Amino acid sequence: MLHSIDREARLLDVSDQWLQVLGYERGEVIGRKVTDFLTEDAKRLAESTIIPQLIQTGVVQDIAYQFVKKNGETIDVLLSAVAEYDAQLRYLRCVAVVTDVSSLKRTEEALRKAHSQGEKRIEERTRELQESITKLQREVAERRRVEEMLEKQRRFLRQVVDVDPNFIFAKDRKGHFTLVNQAVADAYGTTVEALIGKTDADFNPNTEEVRFFRQVDLEVMDTLEQRFIAEEPITDSAGRVRWLQTVKRPLVGEDGTAQQVLGSATDITIRRQAEEDLRRSEAALRQSQKDLRLLAAKLLTGQEEERRRLAREMHDDVSQRLAALAIETGRLEQAVEGENERLQVGLQALSRQVVDLSNDVHDISHQLHPSIL
Repeated sequence: MLHSIDREARLLDVSDQWLQVLGYERGEVIGRKVTDFLTEDAKRLAESTIIPQLIQTGVVQDIAYQFVKKNGETIDVLLSAVAEYDAQLRYLRCVAVVTDVSSLKRTEEALRKAHSQGEKRIEERTRELQESITKLQREVAERRRVEEMLEKQRRFLRQVVDVDPNFIFAKDRKGHFTLVNQAVADAYGTTVEALIGKTDADFNPNTEEVRFFRQVDLEVMDTLEQRFIAEEPITDSAGRVRWLQTVKRPLVGEDGTAQQVLGSATDITIRRQAEEDLRRSEAALRQSQKDLRLLAAKLLTGQEEERRRLAREMHDDVSQRLAALAIETGRLEQAVEGENERLQVGLQALSRQVVDLSNDVHDISHQLHPSIL
């Protein structure tokens, strides 16, 4: 029995076997919460523990549940599931494999009852045991069939993991890979099978990178806290440095400790290169702006020098010549004093105009080169 659910636990799809076992039509179940088809105890377990664990760790395995058929009959199942995340590592959906173990549990219960009867009615007990053995043999055969089906599902889930372009991996406390997908194997230039049981140091020649991976892995397992690494380098089999954005989570066991770390990494090499190109462009732009400011400063300095030169010429040359003209006009006034009154009046007016002109030149000279500058 297969089904998939979204982050609100709504059913996205179910297999034909799922519908056949529970007695529903597809239209009756798609869009409903999977917990609608569980017993109350199983529903509480799913909402309080299993679904949060699946969202946090990305995987659950062999969880005992009870489903309720459409006719009200309860069946015992074992559930395993793997979560799928988007590029930002947000939970999207999960794919679950459900195995009906009701008949196996009934057989086990029958065996326990048979053994509890002790020595009573030996012949009857022997007959019951023979019947139970026959049933158990059938159950063993059924269990083998179930295991084969589970193996097929594991291979299917393996394919699902391998098509993910992100790096997906798990390591134990000694740094050995216990799970990798094809993306990790491709980066290290090997196969998934060859990576299992090996460490980063067996494939990565950069000891500093390997030391950092190991340090973060141990911190995650020791602190039981998720770790987000915005940027970390990894040297691939071709000697190229690739940049990853990684999330690592502890896989906590029943004893409350973490013996493995689960990681998912996205290759951000292209994005990082684009950011580097952008930073270089911004630096070039800042340099251009700096050059422009220097050019503007030189232009202003040139303007000030030219104004200073004009002011100096007006003050030192024109003003002196006007002063000499005013003195000469004054001497002419004295020379004609008392002889030609009309000429004297004209020379006085001319003298005043020369003085006014000299004052105007002096003012313009100071405006061109004010003392504050």
